[in-house]
Amino acid sequence: ASRVHFEHGVLQVEGGNDPALVPALTAAGYEVNAWPDQHMFFGGVHAVAVQDDGQFAAVGDPRRGGSAIVVGATAD
Repeated sequence: ASRVHFEHGVLQVEGGNDPALVPALTAAGYEVNAWPDQHMFFGGVHAVAVQDDGQFAAVGDPRRGGSAIVVGATAD
């Protein structure tokens, strides 16, 4: 998912959001810096979670070239 970061009075808006977002933020009076694509400025996350059924799920953030796979594991 695309991200938004606010610091020093400026909204940094990562590419990939709804095209109406930046004009709406600007019209609301915010100073906006729109990035054309996803970028490591906004950070990168990899995560593993145990689902309600005990199975593991994993995701890798494309900002870091991440990938994830779960092989034969359950949280018993």
